[in-house]
Amino acid sequence: MSGVYEDLGRYTEAEELLAGVPTFGIGRIEVEVSTRLGRIALRRGEHARAHELYRTVVGIAGSWGDLAHVAMGLEGKGKALAGMGRTREAAAVLSEAARLSAGVGESARAEEIRGVLDRLTAARADQSEEGRASSSSG
Repeated sequence: MSGVYEDLGRYTEAEELLAGVPTFGIGRIEVEVSTRLGRIALRRGEHARAHELYRTVVGIAGSWGDLAHVAMGLEGKGKALAGMGRTREAAAVLSEAARLSAGVGESARAEEIRGVLDRLTAARADQSEEGRASSSSG
């Protein structure tokens, strides 16, 4: 049900529903809930919160070797870092997410992540070029 609310852009309702989900200390449930909450936080522009949620996903999924969920968590973490202006870190995290996604057979996700990485790299290059242009004109 939270996915329906999320798809409709009703993030508050989705968050309230997810907050009521008992995880019982079961990592897989916590990973799913944290992933959904992280996605909502990204859509709201709450990058620091998304970063923490995806960090949780990476930590828990990594503890049992679930590389598909680690890749998903790294993707979200990379997007959150980019949103926080930490583009160099974001690029490194997104590269790892793409590598892991490809490694677990999720080539479409890997390509999507590479697209995000390409846009991030282009934006960083534009910022660098603008900085050089303004310093040479000043």
